[in-house]
Amino acid sequence: MPGDFIIETLLRGFLEIVLYGILYYTGAFALSRITFGQLRLAPLNTLGEKDKKKRVDWNPWIHRPGRGKALKAEWVCLTGVFVWVLAGCFLYFASHAPKSESGYETAIPAERN
Repeated sequence: MPGDFIIETLLRGFLEIVLYGILYYTGAFALSRITFGQLRLAPLNTLGEKDKKKRVDWNPWIHRPGRGKALKAEWVCLTGVFVWVLAGCFLYFASHAPKSESGYETAIPAERN
């Protein structure tokens, strides 16, 4: 059906833009805080750019003439993924911490006399 194709294309494009945006800005926020703003980050619109000389480009830096080198947008998004995974692990372990009989959370079981 042509209508399904159009809806899938629009929905997929919208979700990719939203997902990449959330991950990029989460990663950019985390990296700017960790490095105190000293790390240059490539803008989100450079997502997918690669060195034309290389078939597979694993270099985390993008070299742009006149602007110097900056961390690629893919690596910033990957950092955003790690931030969300760490936040999820933190929330999971914080909500499933063992509780003592008094109701307070503790990592060491109370000794009984």
